[in-house]
Amino acid sequence: MILSKHFVFIHLPKTGGSFVRAVCQEYAPADWKVQILDGHPNLHEIPKAYQSLEKLCFIRNPYSWYVSSYAYLQKHSQKMFDKISNQGIRDFKNTLLAVLELEKDPAEPIGGYSWHIKQMFGDDFLQVLRIGKFEELRHELLRIMNSVVMLPESFVKAVQTYPAVNVRQFGYEF
Repeated sequence: MILSKHFVFIHLPKTGGSFVRAVCQEYAPADWKVQILDGHPNLHEIPKAYQSLEKLCFIRNPYSWYVSSYAYLQKHSQKMFDKISNQGIRDFKNTLLAVLELEKDPAEPIGGYSWHIKQMFGDDFLQVLRIGKFEELRHELLRIMNSVVMLPESFVKAVQTYPAVNVRQFGYEF
């Protein structure tokens, strides 16, 4: 989560939040008073002093999100990957089908894309968030941020030229 005096950015996993964090840490104007909260705090974990601010986030094509999540878990979370892939026996398609089946159980901590959205934002997220599309991350970041704060040209240029984050790791360019 990114806190500033103008907005709160909520980082749904696998939606470009590492890029947003990096750009804000390096290029946000000092008077924005940017603070970074580690992990993926949800809408209900916004500190009280920031709750009235505009809330920004990115969403991603669900299929692309599942591909990225599958690759990440396979590489970085063997225990979770083994659970959803039946010790690696299931291929991507059958692992995805298993995750979608688990997603129907609200008590299941694995969850898929819609489960993560519900956990992060609750049922009324469309009413409380300014949403950008991951697939057009740079353009959308400027669009949603500019809707709440005047962006200095140096920040705009940084968003347009900052190196991609996690591309080699997850195979998605923006």
